[in-house]
Amino acid sequence: MKRVLLVLVAIVVFAVVGAAGYTWWFLSQFDARAEIERRVEAATGRDCEITGAVSVTFWPALGFKGENASLAGTPGGSVAHMLTAREVVIGMALKPLMQRRLEVHELILVEPVVSLEVDAQGRPNWILKPVAPSRPQQPARPGARATTFSLHGMRVIDGRFSYANLKTKSAYGLEDVDAKVDLDGMDAPLTLSGEATFRGERATVDLTVGVFRALTTGQTTPLKVSITTTPLTAALDGVLDVKTGGLSGELAASGPSLRGLAAWAGSPLGKGPGLEAFRIAGRLDVGPKRYAFDNAAVEIDNIKSRGDLLIEQGPRAPFLSGRLEVAALDLNPYLAPRAQAGGVQVASVQQVDVRSPGWSELPIDLTGLKTVNANLELTTGPLQIQKTKLDRSQVSLLLNDGYLIVTARELEMYGGNGTGRFEVDARGQDVTIRNELAVQKVDAQRFFTDAFGFTNLEGTAKIDWGFSGRGATQKSLMGSLAGTGAFAFQNGALRGVNLGGVGRTIRDAMRGEMVSPAARTPFSTFTATIRAADGVLATNDLQMIAPQARINAVGVIDMGGRTIDMRLTPRLSGVAVPFRVSGAWTGIGYTSDFLGRARPGIEARVRAVRAKAPRT
Repeated sequence: MKRVLLVLVAIVVFAVVGAAGYTWWFLSQFDARAEIERRVEAATGRDCEITGAVSVTFWPALGFKGENASLAGTPGGSVAHMLTAREVVIGMALKPLMQRRLEVHELILVEPVVSLEVDAQGRPNWILKPVAPSRPQQPARPGARATTFSLHGMRVIDGRFSYANLKTKSAYGLEDVDAKVDLDGMDAPLTLSGEATFRGERATVDLTVGVFRALTTGQTTPLKVSITTTPLTAALDGVLDVKTGGLSGELAASGPSLRGLAAWAGSPLGKGPGLEAFRIAGRLDVGPKRYAFDNAAVEIDNIKSRGDLLIEQGPRAPFLSGRLEVAALDLNPYLAPRAQAGGVQVASVQQVDVRSPGWSELPIDLTGLKTVNANLELTTGPLQIQKTKLDRSQVSLLLNDGYLIVTARELEMYGGNGTGRFEVDARGQDVTIRNELAVQKVDAQRFFTDAFGFTNLEGTAKIDWGFSGRGATQKSLMGSLAGTGAFAFQNGALRGVNLGGVGRTIRDAMRGEMVSPAARTPFSTFTATIRAADGVLATNDLQMIAPQARINAVGVIDMGGRTIDMRLTPRLSGVAVPFRVSGAWTGIGYTSDFLGRARPGIEARVRAVRAKAPRT
């Protein structure tokens, strides 16, 4: 038995050695260098050179190995060679070889450098034009048969790919490319699977091109591609226009950070809050520096939306435009201050709260408004800005280099409805804010509590105002408020004070019986017009009609200084009982003004503010 095994092993070894020897002898009958160069030049219309040694090889494939190979670029291009490789291995199919025929089965590129380029006129250098061979076919030695070039696959080992578009001034590159390509002919599909490194991130790619010939002739072809890497997981099923680079199809993509993806793609959004986890699904149309999404479902952070969206690369920041329906929108994460180096504290445009001890003097930082530019039409469900909430709105949003304009054509808020406009100009060191609001049938207590932290006003409100302010801090902003306004409240109450009781005796008010958390001044109407300048709000026609009294008032509220100085005149049975309300918001005092001594000073201050305030 042992002797039989030894004989079998000897036969196998002899057969392998004999086959290898025969293969080497048969392949050596061909002038491989000339044949390869001739065939490649005929197929591509480009000069092909193998300047190094050409030899028979058994690994990594059975066939020929050529060293230092190159394929020329387009005449006049900035790169001399579209392809260079340290080694090119041309693998032969084994069965035809046993029949004394050469059939190219696989092409292996070792350390290739592929340089793809689009010139200033938009012409790509990878469009190949087959031509008749420029050099005659080299005759094989006696006994050899003709070569059949039928490429079935290709492998890339440790390659580098670069792309440069001289027309759009864009460029990128891939490193450490390892890929396997399957192909059954020029008019058959091409499939690729592999890995590459792009800007420090390793990516896995699977790709199917419907017609391989389209890649070399600049035509359109079906395309399926999937990419998996740390910043992005994406899959696309669509059509590729090879000549223009245009791409369209159904896309599904997601990732942990939109900011991280933008930075990885070469279009950083800058530092700021939000814009992290994202997901998008819909039809994609890609052109030069533009991405158009049709009927796409878009999720960014906790914001879910659907609609049409166009993203274009601008000179300083990406530009977004389109129409979206947003289920719910909380803008607070995007108004928050970003972290500062060195422990420097900064603030956003903070919530206005009349109960706070003072305005913030931290510098306002709205750098986040400069990360993107936009022109969007939004239909939103619940929307929140700081503590102010909108039930539903139709909004136009314009954002340009830190200048934000939000125009609300339809607002539903706090039980009422109306229109509004909000502007933030963060282009300079100081922040400028403008706010216009016209609403009716609003729940006054809920609105003023959320918007200003003022909880003592009940009723149904009609509000029409337009105010602006400018400053580097919240304190300077409030101290610069200017504009006009009017309000009318119905069937409500002013909590914390009984102004009708003050009419009976100012002494009771001073004792605190008329000023307490439990005190209330019910009213049927409460109206006023307001002018504002330099952070001071002035009125000369405030009127409240209460069951016990009719109250008129004139005076000012200093928003920057957080003080009040007003003269109120309740009338009971035709008798006026004027008194003064003055002091800091945290310690308002009430004094009698029967003699009218406070009136001239208060009215003079009101006239000064009204004269300086803008008319519209």
